[in-house]
Amino acid sequence: MTIPLIVFGIFLAANIAALLGLLLNKRRGRASYLNAQKIRGALSDAVLNSDSGGLKRLLRHHPKDSLMLWRDLMTAITFSAGEMEPIQEIFRSTGIEKMLFRQLRSRNTLKRYKAAHMIRPLVSPLNLDRIMVALRREKKEFVRLALVKDLLASGDKRGFDGVAESLDRCSIGYFKSVRAMMASSGHRFIGWAHNNLGTDDPGRMIVILSGAMVHVTGWLKDYVRANLGHDDPLVRSAAIGTAEAVYPDLLAEQADSPDSDIVTRRVSIRCLAQISYPLDLDRFAGFFSDSAVQDVAVSALTGYVSRYPEEIERVVAYLQDIEDLDVQHSIAACLAGRLPFLLVSGDDPLRCHPIVEGMVESGKSAGLIAFLNSNRDPAMEDVLIGWIKPYLESDAAFRKECAAYLVQRLRVSLGITPDEVPKSTRKIPLSMSDRIALAAILGLIILFPIAAVVLGLSGATIGRSWIVAREAFRQFTWGFGFYAVTLNCIYIVLIFLARINLGAQAEYWKILDKEYLFTPGILPSISILAPAYNEEKNVVQSVHSLLTLEYPDFQVIVINDGSADDTIGVLQREFDLERIDPAMSGSLSTAPVRGVYRSPGYAKLLVIDKDNGGKADALNTGVNLAGCDYVCSIDSDSLLEPDALLRMTAQILTSDTETIAVGGNILP
Repeated sequence: MTIPLIVFGIFLAANIAALLGLLLNKRRGRASYLNAQKIRGALSDAVLNSDSGGLKRLLRHHPKDSLMLWRDLMTAITFSAGEMEPIQEIFRSTGIEKMLFRQLRSRNTLKRYKAAHMIRPLVSPLNLDRIMVALRREKKEFVRLALVKDLLASGDKRGFDGVAESLDRCSIGYFKSVRAMMASSGHRFIGWAHNNLGTDDPGRMIVILSGAMVHVTGWLKDYVRANLGHDDPLVRSAAIGTAEAVYPDLLAEQADSPDSDIVTRRVSIRCLAQISYPLDLDRFAGFFSDSAVQDVAVSALTGYVSRYPEEIERVVAYLQDIEDLDVQHSIAACLAGRLPFLLVSGDDPLRCHPIVEGMVESGKSAGLIAFLNSNRDPAMEDVLIGWIKPYLESDAAFRKECAAYLVQRLRVSLGITPDEVPKSTRKIPLSMSDRIALAAILGLIILFPIAAVVLGLSGATIGRSWIVAREAFRQFTWGFGFYAVTLNCIYIVLIFLARINLGAQAEYWKILDKEYLFTPGILPSISILAPAYNEEKNVVQSVHSLLTLEYPDFQVIVINDGSADDTIGVLQREFDLERIDPAMSGSLSTAPVRGVYRSPGYAKLLVIDKDNGGKADALNTGVNLAGCDYVCSIDSDSLLEPDALLRMTAQILTSDTETIAVGGNILP
């Protein structure tokens, strides 16, 4: 009995220690909240009433917390230099500024990162040189980004020199982040940029080109034009990015230039479709024959006809005379989303024949199948069936898709046999009678052998068997107990290691401020994919929850996966959905899409209505429509905490490696 008692005592002590730790953390949290309230009040008195006595007393005990709260207050409220200087002097008198500069030389990355963020409210022309020295010394790029933010927050022209110097031999991720932060460059940027126009330093050129994205002037436009073909790839990328965002006419000139590199050509094609009206179709058709730019040309023309619906008929007429198959298929792909409109409008549906042929031959027949399933015009049905019948014999993939997604009536008309219809892989929920039957079968399987043994043994045999069974049970109990104790010890070690990592993550999260996180371009954009199947009762609440997430750049894509209930109807009524013809950015094969909808009142919301294909197929459909850097997959009946996306993607900011995926915990 000694060993079991010892084990029991150890686990009991561990549980008591965990409980006491929870209570202690709760008490600390309460005390921290009360201290924060006092500090906020003292800061308000110091700024508004020039009464700094209370602030000085609190700074003796909580200098770091006070500085963090002052930083957050500066983010929410704009103070004049005269109002900030006395507060900065009070903080400096505590020695916290010297301590933070010492921490910027620490070997501990977390300390350096924390110091880089905390020093921001104390940045001034007096200590700007020391921050630039720290930036030159720093190796971790996420710490360097925090120091760059400090330099830009100073409002001093010398800060741009430090930012430019930091771009020497930097990574692509660092380059993109600095370029994004230059959007917050103040009015002093214009004078600094004008004085550095003749520089050959790549870092200074990148800073000028990045700032030109928000400061629009004639001489900056000329500077962008002059550097579109620069030898340095980062300088050229900065010039192309600024031209695409602000001066698309500069790039449109280079769309079919043989001297342009492939990246410039792809961006130039988008710019050409963006600024041209009417679009020169003869010039644009040449892009469809070039495999290097064909996809971007299709996307650009699709966007063009979406912006200018009056141009659709001209594009359709142009398609009739095209003989090149690549061009035919590309233009057909651009018009595929408009096929229902073209078939029911106008007096000549035959003009849509090349579009249908192009859709089938290029494997993009989802829209055609969706229209056939919803069509109620017998004459139109006969025309379409006549067009697609020849392909059923020559194209096995198209025949398989028709067998999978066409309604039974159309399958019969096309001669598709029931054996060709693929079996559904969706799990069918069990009814109550099925559950009762399964429970009865399971009970018989368990009880029948026991009853057979009991009925076939004598009393003495049963007694001996009981002794053997009891001994076997005792040995099993000891073995299972050893297994359970070992497993729990392993879990304790894993929990301890996880606690260390979670503590570091919590420290990083505590350091970050919302103003920094919401700087345009710092965090990647995210497309939230929410597949829904028979979620009529709770889909509205879930979508509202997703739309209120705290994140600078995201979109919500709800995919109705052929629900048998009124899921799509509920969404249409709640969000006033209207059908659109978007440009799909992906090319994953999926079940036919019935329609894509947007909400006039919720610009971040898109809804896809499609035939049933399972969760994986629904996610593939969402990926095809997603236009952001990352995709986030959740169930449509799940709720996310308001800052869930911020917490997950904040890990990207504190890592020097390219992050492919991040995750979080789903709690019941």
